[in-house]
Amino acid sequence: FAGSAVSNLGLAFEGRGLRVLRIGLAVGVDLMQSAARLGVIGLILRRVVRVWPFSPPCTTFSILRRPRARSITNPAAVGPTDPAVLRDTSLARFSVFCLHLIHHHGQLGFLEQPGPSVMRRLAVVQRLLGSGFSESRFAICRFGSPFLKWSSWIGNVQLSSAFSGGCGCGGEHL
Repeated sequence: FAGSAVSNLGLAFEGRGLRVLRIGLAVGVDLMQSAARLGVIGLILRRVVRVWPFSPPCTTFSILRRPRARSITNPAAVGPTDPAVLRDTSLARFSVFCLHLIHHHGQLGFLEQPGPSVMRRLAVVQRLLGSGFSESRFAICRFGSPFLKWSSWIGNVQLSSAFSGGCGCGGEHL
């Protein structure tokens, strides 16, 4: 269930010979539909997938969006009746629900989002961080991107300290 970061991660896994199950609108699966959500839950309960990366839309969680839909003190929403806010909140909460199931069933998973996103301040995400999940924050230029952009991964996957951290590329950024 992916934005570009997880899609690129999927390509990297495929490049190493692993099979990748793509879930999201790009492949015709609308996770706002209950049948699609039940399908994902069924895959989790049957332990069909080994690692679950979730990257729900961060559009309304962005600090750059104008007018702001959310704030640091009210990450649930400033205008909770906006359809985009309702969609993004629903998908974020579903992702967190799935991560709890994944953890309970002994699988690995993580939630990817831009570093400055206010999604991590949602109460459900804070509860996730209090139940055996940890957060790794890093600058994506460490991995070849020309941009100095931060990413945050919250998961039950313990990432090495070499993975986390600021800019280590020493180059110019776009």
